Amino acid sequence: MKKENLEGYCQLMLEIRHRASAVAALEKPNREVIPDFIRVELLVMQVRKILEIVALGSIVANEKEYSEAYDKIEKHYHAKKILRFVERINPDFYPKPVLHKKIGDSTHHLEWKSDKDGSYLTRKEFEKIYDRCGALMHAHNPYSKQKDYAKYESSIREWMTKIEGLLHAHVIKLVNDSNYYLIHMNSPDGNPHGFVLSPMTDDI
Repeated sequence: MKKENLEGYCQLMLEIRHRASAVAALEKPNREVIPDFIRVELLVMQVRKILEIVALGSIVANEKEYSEAYDKIEKHYHAKKILRFVERINPDFYPKPVLHKKIGDSTHHLEWKSDKDGSYLTRKEFEKIYDRCGALMHAHNPYSKQKDYAKYESSIREWMTKIEGLLHAHVIKLVNDSNYYLIHMNSPDGNPHGFVLSPMTDDI
């Protein structure tokens, strides 16, 4: 086990926790402090940054590859291109959400979450939401169609719920690391924690 790999990944998960808390705070209108359209832009920006962390998290252990992927994010606005680039570095980059049950004192049971109930963010949904967020990141052209800020705002809670469903308990494989890890985002001490899974089978 490469302890530094796991610690680096958990630090990124902690950043996601902080950004999710910011989203929850910004969802409450406070027009005396922030006009609604700016508040919605801030919400969308946090969602986009969370998605970027999800995409890059599994390659955090390799500085060169992480930097190259980060540069791609700065240059490209289409999620599909970014994810394909990351996938070439780590084919198992996308988190796999699981249900984790403890049976007795020492036995643990994991099972994959089904994508049929819409409880977590799938890769296809990732691409759609990332691209939608990108469309709101630029200055508005006064001669183009007005952006529907209310529609964006009404989507935020659904997006965050799906992201939480993806990450609450998930399995990840980090680049240049033969282990698989079970990540819990909400441990008793308030910090994300990871546990080694070895060996790993299709039905864990």
